[in-house]
Amino acid sequence: MIKQLQRKPIYLLLFSFLLLVSCLQNQLKLTADDSKQVEKYLDTKIMATSFGGSVFSANKIFTIEKDKIFLWAYLQEYYIKDGKTVLGSGWSVPLVLNVEKTQDGINIKSHDAPRDGDLYSEDIKRLFPKEVQQKIFDFPSTAEIYQLKEISLKRSKTLYL
Repeated sequence: MIKQLQRKPIYLLLFSFLLLVSCLQNQLKLTADDSKQVEKYLDTKIMATSFGGSVFSANKIFTIEKDKIFLWAYLQEYYIKDGKTVLGSGWSVPLVLNVEKTQDGINIKSHDAPRDGDLYSEDIKRLFPKEVQQKIFDFPSTAEIYQLKEISLKRSKTLYL
């Protein structure tokens, strides 16, 4: 009886280790090229421009699953008017990128965004893992949102130099 009790912690530890390894193998790891793919997708596929400019995005990744990237996207259109860079339309929103792993990296197949108004909270709970939902609700009031704005602005300046 004592030997059986002594073995249980070993089996539990082994099971936990195998479960962890299994979960880690299902996690998607982003390379620098993958991050460029995300940036390009956000710049070109999420938001239409209103003034004929270009969208420059910045993002904060909350978590990644096997086939999904959960992030906050800051999207800002910039265009030239009278020789100056001017802000156009913009959108700051949590997104789910639906991806598949390929031999060359990731392929972003589509995205999901929460709806506006009363449906926003419901959609956050439906689309995002529980462990990031509160981070999403809090994100607009954090300093990180201003960092995304600065990254977007900095990226816009490289195009028009």
